[in-house]
Amino acid sequence: MHADEHRIDVRLVRGLVDRARPEWAALPLSPLPRTGSSNALFRLGEDLVVRLPRQRGGSVTIEKEARWLPRVAPALPVRVPEVVAVGAPGPDYPERWSVLRWLDGEVPDVAGVAGCPGGLDREALARDLAAVVTSLRGLEVPEAAVGLPGSSEPVGWYHGDLLAENLLVSGGRLAAVLDFGGLGVGDPTVDLMVAWELLDAGSRRVFRQATGVDDVSWLRGRAWALAVALMTFPYYWRTMPQRCAARLVMARAVLADASDGG
Repeated sequence: MHADEHRIDVRLVRGLVDRARPEWAALPLSPLPRTGSSNALFRLGEDLVVRLPRQRGGSVTIEKEARWLPRVAPALPVRVPEVVAVGAPGPDYPERWSVLRWLDGEVPDVAGVAGCPGGLDREALARDLAAVVTSLRGLEVPEAAVGLPGSSEPVGWYHGDLLAENLLVSGGRLAAVLDFGGLGVGDPTVDLMVAWELLDAGSRRVFRQATGVDDVSWLRGRAWALAVALMTFPYYWRTMPQRCAARLVMARAVLADASDGG
């Protein structure tokens, strides 16, 4: 998937886990059929997931999640990954890696993408997503970040990659938000982009009303959606066709909104 990708397989992960946590040596280990572009995922037993960065420097995101998820989780209305353990780099793998608690649920469907199940209540999903966005936005921001010079834009916490592949739904409702490697403080309108990937025109209106954003913020969110969609195609066109299909849905929704004046 990446030119500089680490070689990660079951044998490597088994060795890392068994050396770090011998008490887990008897647990079965298998790669998940659907993993992300930044991390390889392996299920460990029934209740755990091993997460390993695919590229050099990925330790930063592992350390970020271990530090910040315990502080962010209580403020959010849905579940987030619970870091059970963080493994150290070794001679056969140069990054930190983590073991997370398994979360039940399914990745929500993106309308028109083959292989995605339908039947999602998008208005309910819009309200759930809005609750996540507003909860993050409402978290207290460190004073050092607020005091940075040179910008008059609103500053707040954001997820940074709030898209279908990082969400889980269960029983028709949003159940969990995954992958907080992009968590940061800055322009929170980046998290609005999910509205053009997962929601139709009607549920986008519900989402916008529930987030309470102004016209400028909404336009910035739409710009983020188009930018993220377009940057996906050249890099992942051959390696992640389903991701590209979802981003195509997002780009088309943005263009339709722009032509309608929405």
